[in-house]
Amino acid sequence: MDTGIVAAFAGTKVPQGWELCDGRMLDKHNARYAALFEVIGTIHGGDANPSFQLPDYRGMFLRGVDLNRGLDDDRNNRRPPGKGNTGNSGNAVGSVQDDDLARHAHTLQGFHLEAREGHGFDGAGFDTNSGRSHPMTHAYGSSAIGGAETRPKNVYVNYIIKL
Repeated sequence: MDTGIVAAFAGTKVPQGWELCDGRMLDKHNARYAALFEVIGTIHGGDANPSFQLPDYRGMFLRGVDLNRGLDDDRNNRRPPGKGNTGNSGNAVGSVQDDDLARHAHTLQGFHLEAREGHGFDGAGFDTNSGRSHPMTHAYGSSAIGGAETRPKNVYVNYIIKL
């Protein structure tokens, strides 16, 4: 049984027996789509009365379901993929995550060196006469750099699903 298999396809003309994963609504009563409905149901959207939605993988990276392995810290906050907010959400096949950048901060600390008569510094902010260091933290910023999204190198393909 290969119905429901998704494949990366390097062409533009979808082969017979396959459909493009473009989020179209299909009728479960249409004999051509009945077997696919039995496999994916409304995981990707639709109301099952009579419509169901093909997965819409256009412009998306695919990711395996976490199944509580703990590699996706936001697995329970995933949203439904379908039109009208239908389909699976949370830690389940078909749920969608929007782009994000991990929480992080940049800190830069430095020393303020001030030369005073009779005082010597060792180059790291340490006053060799008093035995005290003179650390001073400064806030530094940078200009924004980068593109419109965070992404790995990639190549376009069409995702297709077996009927």
